[in-house]
Amino acid sequence: MAVLIGIVVRAGTNDSMATLDRAAELIEARALDQAMTLLDRVLAGDPTNRRARELLAFALESAGDFKRELRVRAALVADYPNDAHIQAAYGRVLERIGDERAALHEYQRARELGGADAELEEALDRLWGRIAIEVGGAAATAGHIQIGSAVPLATRIHLALLGAYYVAADTTTPSSSMIVAAAPSIVLRSPNGAWLAAGPRLNHTILTGTAGDVAIGGALAGTAPLGSHVTVELRADGEALWDEAAIALLHGGRQTGGIGRVYVHAFERRLLLQVGVQARLLSLLVAPPGEPAVRADARQALVVAGADVVVWRGQGGEVRGEILDDAFIAPSSLPTAITASYRHYEAYAENSTAFATVVALPSRSAIDEASARVSVVSLNRALGMELRGGVGRDSAQNAWLWRAGGAALWAPTSAIRFALRYDHATQVIPGYAGSREEGWISCHVDL
Repeated sequence: MAVLIGIVVRAGTNDSMATLDRAAELIEARALDQAMTLLDRVLAGDPTNRRARELLAFALESAGDFKRELRVRAALVADYPNDAHIQAAYGRVLERIGDERAALHEYQRARELGGADAELEEALDRLWGRIAIEVGGAAATAGHIQIGSAVPLATRIHLALLGAYYVAADTTTPSSSMIVAAAPSIVLRSPNGAWLAAGPRLNHTILTGTAGDVAIGGALAGTAPLGSHVTVELRADGEALWDEAAIALLHGGRQTGGIGRVYVHAFERRLLLQVGVQARLLSLLVAPPGEPAVRADARQALVVAGADVVVWRGQGGEVRGEILDDAFIAPSSLPTAITASYRHYEAYAENSTAFATVVALPSRSAIDEASARVSVVSLNRALGMELRGGVGRDSAQNAWLWRAGGAALWAPTSAIRFALRYDHATQVIPGYAGSREEGWISCHVDL
């Protein structure tokens, strides 16, 4: 009995191999229906047969049945998540059905698994060229109105009340969103320059065709000097608004994480060295066609180191008045000076598949940037102007980046200040260019 069973099993295996060889010949001869019939017969008896599943996916691809091919290749990816060939093939079918962001994610995953070849690199270049990504997101526009107040509660303690209304729109589809956000904080300030701010964060996001999405979180931030030459800055956010790019606002972006920086200054504050570390969880609302919106997330870690050198410092002082920054936390000033800066950034990201359909964060970036800033204040300290710009190189992504911007300040009295700012950033990699523009007008009044 044992010998007979051995013969039966071996004969079955040989029959299966012969059937698969025959199916491959039929596919090559374009007899696709016959090939798929044979492959379905093999898979009925051996559903996990990898060669049969891959041949079936190829036959479906050749027949143009991308919907069924997608299911077959998705199952292969689930069973063989570390196979570069299977990841790349899954990327191809995603690209064919028009899901280019998900395809880009799969191609990047295949390259990370060691599957880099000329065909894969060509696919990556092709998709980067098609997808009009902002510096950090897809093509979108956004605007917002912000109003706030700083209410004194006691000596060196005030309540910062901040509310904002955001609107964002996709430039290629009718998709849009609106967000209402509130960010009150209690702020404590010390005579030595240290400060601490803490408070809840609330935002309500409504995407086109979806129900509202409400988040209640919080933020804690502070700065403290350690001796006469070192300053430490810490910040933690929980379910706070992620508003760095229009695409993030379009999809109700949120972030949870923390950042810490250490600054060392010397030579009468003409030299400033810094190092910082950030880790955060990012999330976006993603609404597949015909399905309810769900949150998709990505993890990102960042390390930064750099230096700022004050090349020249004028004697004209700063724009008059002690006006708080746009978050109503700490004083904001503009001196007369020329500053040169250098930064090195190392960033690592891990996207979920759904997140990558909206924003494909690079798995690794290594950026070196040189920049400069020139600011001038009028003799009566009522006017101030600033020009800034920088150029960088991302060696991990083979990309060039540059940015430029400026600001104009007018303080008709020491209690009133108007500000106008504009920034433009551009990223260029082979076959692709993307940009981000941002303008801002504000008026601060000290009552």
